[in-house]
Amino acid sequence: MIGSALFVSDEMPGGGIGDIAAVELDGALTVVCVSHWGRDGVWVWEPAQNVWRNLTLPFACAGDPVAAQYPDAGNEFDWLALAVPGGRLVLAAGGDEQGVAFWDVNTGELISGTTLNGPYIAAVATLDGGDGSARFVTCSGVHWDGIMVWKPVAGPSPVELPESTVDALGTGRFEGRSLVVAGTREGVTLWDVDSGERWASLYAEDEGEEDDGEDTGDERIHAVAIAQQGTGLAVVALTDSGSVQIWTLPSPRPARTDRELAVERLKRVRAGLPDDLDEPDEEIGPIRDPFIGHEGAISTLATVVVDDRPVVVTGGTDGTVRVWDLSDGQAIGAPLTGHRDSVRKVVTSTLRGRHVAVSAGDDRTVRVWDLAPQPH
Repeated sequence: MIGSALFVSDEMPGGGIGDIAAVELDGALTVVCVSHWGRDGVWVWEPAQNVWRNLTLPFACAGDPVAAQYPDAGNEFDWLALAVPGGRLVLAAGGDEQGVAFWDVNTGELISGTTLNGPYIAAVATLDGGDGSARFVTCSGVHWDGIMVWKPVAGPSPVELPESTVDALGTGRFEGRSLVVAGTREGVTLWDVDSGERWASLYAEDEGEEDDGEDTGDERIHAVAIAQQGTGLAVVALTDSGSVQIWTLPSPRPARTDRELAVERLKRVRAGLPDDLDEPDEEIGPIRDPFIGHEGAISTLATVVVDDRPVVVTGGTDGTVRVWDLSDGQAIGAPLTGHRDSVRKVVTSTLRGRHVAVSAGDDRTVRVWDLAPQPH
């Protein structure tokens, strides 16, 4: 069975917790949180001491000359992520009305700022390079199209992956490659970041579509994640209504050179097929609603591989956290209880060699759960 909470925080000052990020550094776990409205600042929780501290950060747009016209303006964060490039704890944060910027968590120093005119962000995620390096990935929802990949400490300007409106991001590594999964208004796409190639385009089945085909309303992809499953990949997506869909993919094809792409497009044209290699993979259908058990909608999810077993961790409006076997959709252990209100966000991390889940929500508390199987 899955263990109980290792740590439980006191209530975070300010409003309910809207987003969290967690990372292990030097054997200790650091959790960073923002409230729903993004105006209560950034708070750092250190579980071992159960101490909250307010992280005072310089205004991300201070370097923009236009900002001088708004002396009372300050940071308004909705989304954040953490990384440890070169041993330096770096925070990436932005929101619905602020572009992404980067700070040193320990010193509060602004590493790289932004401007008042954006691009605003709808999500931010950490991309592990597998060699101690780290990048951040952002999307901007309805504000801008595309996915941006950033090197916050050093390096060139961000790399853009062309994409339609993206509202949710997940990252992972597979066969030595850095992958990004994006939740778009049409479905889910999978990208090889280093080659800039889209590996898969997947349709999400619309919960708002009646049997007669009439569209009763689009559903936004609220969260996405990937995990290695056997020799292939599993892609997990959560819609606004709380429906979860899973696609299982074989090992993605290797990246192709420009010449190979041109040859394949020519073959498709000669065969009378569309030359767009990014057409959705219609033959790969999702498994709908694989996780049944929450007494209400699923509001957040994350993936992790524990002892070679891919699992999904979900948080719900019922205030519980649940752990599922990704292979068959069955619950692992009993619901993890303790939150007194909806769970808004769950992320996974490590702590002294053990996999943990970190959850937070409307009750303003953070809980750290041990995901390692417990001895009977």
